[in-house]
Order: sequence, then structure tokens, then C-alpha cells
Amino acid sequence: MDDEYERKRRLSFLYLFLIYAALFICRGILPANLDLIRISLDTTRPAIAWLMAIDLLVLIISILFFGYFGEKLSEKYSIKKIFIITQLSWVACFGLFVFAQNFLQFSILHVLSAVFRGAYLPIAFAMVGDFYPPKERGSKFGMINVGLIIGAGGGLLFGALLGN
Repeated sequence: MDDEYERKRRLSFLYLFLIYAALFICRGILPANLDLIRISLDTTRPAIAWLMAIDLLVLIISILFFGYFGEKLSEKYSIKKIFIITQLSWVACFGLFVFAQNFLQFSILHVLSAVFRGAYLPIAFAMVGDFYPPKERGSKFGMINVGLIIGAGGGLLFGALLGN
């Protein structure tokens, strides 16, 4: 039983790491391709700047919401279900970017993805807190943040290669 639990715990942590890296890969593709996006969506630089500001504001509000109400939500629904639904939702929003016909559609999808991306930090960090004893948590949080670094750098690199 302990071996099975340990295997599931390691696998869950690997998924948390990969999702965090994927979040930042997706975020890194955008800055490298701003001019292509601006031209294809027939918009202006200030409009994109406003979208990024709104996106960040919605992301902060979402993190605060899921951080504050996460425990209440987890009492009513499984935290794992909330996590899976929110993560699949931001993936769907990012995937639908390619079908955006205009800047309004792109903006709506981008802001919706911010709502769902905001669920990651509070839920994932709570899961790490549940999975590991206090002595191991610091190294696990550090490893998750390595996913941020890999994702951010990889996203910019991939975005630059994709844009050329």
C-alpha cells in the first residue's frame, strides 16, 4: 500500500511540475510573436498592452479567489476535480486562440484563460502541502519553480522559433 501511495504521489508531483512548465511555455510564446499577432488580428500595440494588463489583473483576482475560497470549494467538491477542470479549461482557451477571427475573440479567450490559470498556484501548492511533510516541502516548492524557469525560457525560445 505504501509503495502504491508513493508512486501516485511522485506521479502527481510530476504532473504538477509539467503543468507549471506548460503554463509558462504558453505564456512565453506570446511576447515573441506580438507583431505577428497584432498584424493577424488587425489591432494596435496599445490594445495588446491593455489586454496584457487586464489579463494580469484577472489572474491576480483569480489567484486570490481560489486561494481564499479554495478550502470552501474543496469541502463541496473534490480538490482534484476542481484542479483538473480548471487546468483543462485554460488549455482549451489557449488551444482556441488559433481560431480567433478578431481581437475581441482573442481577448475573451485570453481573459478566460487567466481565470483558469489563477487556480493553479493555490491548488497546486496546497496539494504539495498535503503530499509532503514540512521537511520536504521546501525542496518540492523549489522544484516546481524550476518548472517556471524552464517554461518561461522554453516558451520564449519556442515562440521565437515558431514566429520565424
